[in-house]
Amino acid sequence: LSVDHAHSSEAMNRWLHRLHALFSTEGMPTVPVFTQSILGALPPAFDGLTNCKTRLEFFKQRRCIPSVCFACFKLQILCSDVLSHNRLYCLLRFNEQEPDLQRKCMIEIRQDVKFPYKGYIFCSSEPSAKHWKVRLQKWMEERGISGVCRITHGCSEYGISFEQFRYQEDGRHRLFKPSSDWINNWSAFATSAHRPSLESPSFNNVKALSLRDCLAMVYWLNYGVGIGDLSTENLDRSLLNSCQAKFTRRVHKQSKRRFVELQEIQALVSTNQA
Repeated sequence: LSVDHAHSSEAMNRWLHRLHALFSTEGMPTVPVFTQSILGALPPAFDGLTNCKTRLEFFKQRRCIPSVCFACFKLQILCSDVLSHNRLYCLLRFNEQEPDLQRKCMIEIRQDVKFPYKGYIFCSSEPSAKHWKVRLQKWMEERGISGVCRITHGCSEYGISFEQFRYQEDGRHRLFKPSSDWINNWSAFATSAHRPSLESPSFNNVKALSLRDCLAMVYWLNYGVGIGDLSTENLDRSLLNSCQAKFTRRVHKQSKRRFVELQEIQALVSTNQA
C-alpha cells in the first residue's frame, strides 16, 4: 500500500519474480483468465433464488430489469492507474471493520462499458452507499490511492439500455419503477431458475492474498501495459507474458479508448484535489 509509485513498482517486480518462479515450478506457462476478484459475503440484494449472473441472463433474454435489482446500489471506485487499482484491492481485502461486506475489483473488458479499472462495494441501500463514498474516499486519500468514488444503480447493462435507471444525484432514478409485466416476468423466471449456492467461498474473508488474487493481479498488470497505463513503465515486462493470447488481443482492440478513459479519470482526480 505504498503511496509512492516507484516503491510500488519495485515491490510489484519482486512479487512478480516470486510468482513467475512458482508458475515455472508448477508448470503453468499460461495463466487462467481472472479479470476480477470478489471478497466478502453475498450481496445485500441477494433474494435467495438468483444471483447476478442469472439476473443478467434474464435481462438479455427479456430486456426487463429484474425487480430485485432496483434495490441494488453500489459504490464504484474508478482508479486512475493500475498500481492504485492493485493497492485498492489490498485495502478492500484487508478491511477489518466490515469483513462480510461484499466488495470486488475488476478490469473492464466489455465493449460497451466505460472505464478500465473498477472497485465495488455492494451496499444495502442508497444511504449506505453514500456513507461508504465518504468513508472510502478518505481512506484512499490517506493512502495515496488515486481514483474517484461514485454511486451506481444495478448493473452497467441496465443503465446503458434504460438511462432513467442510472443513479442520479438529484434522485431522478427513484421515479423509474418496474412495470407489472416486468415484475410478473421476473417472478416466473426466478421461481423456475436453478438456485445458486448460498455459500460464499471460504477464502473471501481470509486476511491474505489467495493464489486467485495473484492471478487476477497478473491480468490487471498486463491489461495496464496493453492500454498504455504509464504507471507500468517501471515494471519488468518479461514477467508479464503469461496471459492468454485471446485476452491480449481483446485488450489491444480497446487500448486507444481505454487510454482516453484513463485520462478522463485522472482529470476528475485533479479536479477533486483542487
